[in-house]
Amino acid sequence: MSFWTSEEKIAIGQTKVSIPSENGLSYSAGQKIDITIPREIQFFQPKESYLSLDVEISLPSGRKPTRLSLDEYIGGQVLIKDIRVYTQGGTLLEEIQGYNTAVSVMYDYDSNENIRNKRAMTEGTTSATSFYRGTDGGTQSDNVNHINSPYYVGVENATYSDPFDDDDYKKAKLLLPLHTGIFQNDKIFPNSMGLRLEIVLEDNNIVFRQLDSVNKNNKLSLNPKFHSLNGSTAPDEWTSGSDSNVFYVARDNQNIGVDNFPFVVGEAIKFVNDTSAKLSYNNGSNMVIDTVEVIGTADDNKGLIRVTLDDTYTNNGSTVFPLDSASGECYIYSANFDNGSSVGALSYNPTFTVSNVELIVQKLEMPDGYKNQMNQMMREGGSMVYDFLSYSNYRQTILASDTVANINLPLNFSRAKSILCVPTDSTVRTTAKVLSCEDAYEYNNESTDISSNANTRGSLVGIWDNLQNYQFNYNNRLQPSRKISCAKISAKDSIDQQPLVELEKALVQAGIQPRSFRAFQRNAVIGRALALQDGVYDCRGKSFSLQLEYTGSESPDFPKLFNNYVFHLRRLNITADGISVKL
Repeated sequence: MSFWTSEEKIAIGQTKVSIPSENGLSYSAGQKIDITIPREIQFFQPKESYLSLDVEISLPSGRKPTRLSLDEYIGGQVLIKDIRVYTQGGTLLEEIQGYNTAVSVMYDYDSNENIRNKRAMTEGTTSATSFYRGTDGGTQSDNVNHINSPYYVGVENATYSDPFDDDDYKKAKLLLPLHTGIFQNDKIFPNSMGLRLEIVLEDNNIVFRQLDSVNKNNKLSLNPKFHSLNGSTAPDEWTSGSDSNVFYVARDNQNIGVDNFPFVVGEAIKFVNDTSAKLSYNNGSNMVIDTVEVIGTADDNKGLIRVTLDDTYTNNGSTVFPLDSASGECYIYSANFDNGSSVGALSYNPTFTVSNVELIVQKLEMPDGYKNQMNQMMREGGSMVYDFLSYSNYRQTILASDTVANINLPLNFSRAKSILCVPTDSTVRTTAKVLSCEDAYEYNNESTDISSNANTRGSLVGIWDNLQNYQFNYNNRLQPSRKISCAKISAKDSIDQQPLVELEKALVQAGIQPRSFRAFQRNAVIGRALALQDGVYDCRGKSFSLQLEYTGSESPDFPKLFNNYVFHLRRLNITADGISVKL
């Protein structure tokens, strides 16, 4: 008798199968996509399955153009608002509300340079690039790469004079992994009942982003600088009351070529002073770019970008100061949403179209002997058990005036792992408000950015909003026994250790590898691990609540929608008669 024995192995064939959506050729915001994996595909590898689609952005009719993209951190995943997984018979296996907010947590905290670069190749995210980097000491941005964007074409000519329009936007081919419990499981899925996916697309005012390098209210130090009216080594200022139809742009922030310049022909622009953040040009009508070119003889033959406007404009506001002026330097920003008094005041409603939607499934071919044996066991009263780590969202709202709040969580899971609470800004904002970051939450007030680091992602991510401390209460016990202080994080200039330690444990239990915490300010997440390692916690018959205190020297500014994602193990019991779900 040999001590060593080998396990029985079976040969498995693998084939990629493309399953198109059923209910349309193209989709827009708020519409539903249905995809059915037929029971003829008896086995498939869920983690190797992907959603393939094309997405194309359209500018609003009659409005000035600008470069728009999908969310820079999660790309095409931002398009998915909710997702449901059924059997073909109608049994609900999973339902995830606020899917894109959950993915923003996963992608912000499970992240490193290699992962971000891979997502940029397949999922439509963008990342920082040396081609357009800040040179004035501001913080790095992942939303300045307009040269290699998957959503629009770049500029290749030395002189740029063709108006930017919908023809400059292209179809971006995206390949998205589905971050549900079933489709992130590495175990083969037995598809004897067939699966049906329902994907609800997000609203237009959530998904779009404007370049940080043209935004007045976010990371202003990344924007192009006004050099002068004459492009000379003795630069001219643009004084109040004087006319001009041309100006030069400084080489700061890599503005050394037409392709590096972040504004487009036809875009409305204005100037802002870096010391007073006061509009330097303000006569009620915006200047519009007509031509962008590099003049090699400017600034003593060093070369400068020259911007020619579509008309001659009179500066009847404050003086636009030249580069290195003692009175402050002036930055250029996009004024597409500016009515002369407030950025973001004008309506601006771009749209997106999703087409060629397919689910790419990794189909597995089992030997006939294995399938016959399994079917015989099922007919004889046997059952198949399939466990997977899923999550459900329990939503609760609190007002900006609620300085002390208690959020009840009616949990009924027998094998819970952790809770991730994401307090998103529930202020109703137009697309223009989201794009311009007007009145947005400021998560960091780094002085080198001039204007603060604003929340560019609307209601997609969590905000701290002066939260001082929190504590969970479950099974009639406070967990942990002392309050978790968040006061330093909320002050935007330091860090609290304990909430990040708690978050790290919760992320691990949720199956999210916490590779990076660089997003701890811009995406606030309150975490609590309900068990450690392979353990689980029985929530049934126990009360759960999250206690919050916003009782610092500054009151909260925003109403909040708490997305409380509870990660837990689900079990599918599959028999010859049907399928049941055990929570």
